Amino acid sequence: MGNPRPRRKRRLDRLDPDELLERFPLIAKLREKRLKHRQRSKFVRGLTIVGGGVITFAGLALLALPGPAFAVIPVGLYLLALEFHWAERLLAKALEHADNAKNSSFTKAVVRFVKTHPRLTALLLALFLTLVAAFVASLFAFDLVPRHWND
Repeated sequence: MGNPRPRRKRRLDRLDPDELLERFPLIAKLREKRLKHRQRSKFVRGLTIVGGGVITFAGLALLALPGPAFAVIPVGLYLLALEFHWAERLLAKALEHADNAKNSSFTKAVVRFVKTHPRLTALLLALFLTLVAAFVASLFAFDLVPRHWND
């Protein structure tokens, strides 16, 4: 069959540790806190592991359920990273994905759409404002407005 293709390394694997710390200051703070955390009792460290696991699994459940999964998962990974290096690597990857999402293609696509279709954008905006005005007018027409608005 031939040799299997070598696995490509992900971008984070290519970052040297200094660049990782420079790019994500949270990882540097985490490493400082890990040194202090290691001095705590085993009971507190166990609670940190259980709490981090529960929060991480709750965040994973929120991927399928409505909720802020992408805000909850890094919190759980941060707690787990106080004890485990693999959780630190996952946290770094999560931060990398969050950084990429910040420069998301959706935002760029909206800007591109507005630039390439200015008339359609203006028409959609006018339609939206007309619907909002009709909704507000119907509130007044059917006397559904709070009394203090009529004063």
